Amino acid sequence: MPHQSATDLTRLAREALEHIDDLRDYSDYDDEAPDFFDNCIAPLELQLKQYLADLQAAAYPYATDRDLPLMDIVRERGAEIPFRMLLHKINALHRGK
Repeated sequence: MPHQSATDLTRLAREALEHIDDLRDYSDYDDEAPDFFDNCIAPLELQLKQYLADLQAAAYPYATDRDLPLMDIVRERGAEIPFRMLLHKINALHRGK
């Protein structure tokens, strides 16, 4: 993977994780948030953390013609994810677009 792309992907993945932290803080005050967090955001967080670890270990394929696995969640529940455009950007960069 080109160094700049890896740097960009790492930065963007960290930014997405910061958004997740913000949502976690918000969920403490919203009665309906636990379901959303448990069924949507928590799986995204796990996948982003694994992706970030793989990026840092240079163990993740770059510029593939396949979407990141987290895009399944984005396609299913994207309207509910406030930072979905960031996830689309990460996926596009991952795919080399």
